[in-house]
Amino acid sequence: MRDLELGYVHGVDVARIRGREAPGIAELEKERRAGLGSLIDCRDPRAVFDEVDVGFQRRVVESLVEVRVLRQPSGRRGVDPATVRVVPRAERL
Repeated sequence: MRDLELGYVHGVDVARIRGREAPGIAELEKERRAGLGSLIDCRDPRAVFDEVDVGFQRRVVESLVEVRVLRQPSGRRGVDPATVRVVPRAERL
């Protein structure tokens, strides 16, 4: 259960904290949209992603996930998909 529902935090406290933190949240949202705005505000993010340059695609991927390519066996050419780990950044928090 949430702290508010359990009575650990009161509605007045939540309103006060939200009011105090609103400018910071707005600034973070502005920064987030500046980096990914064309994807966040569009109807078809995949179509936009496919059309943008590789640099933008990399920034999008880096902001959403951590990609690790594990050591490849000696003499192997290319990357074995089984050795690639993709972890959503939200899971790292």
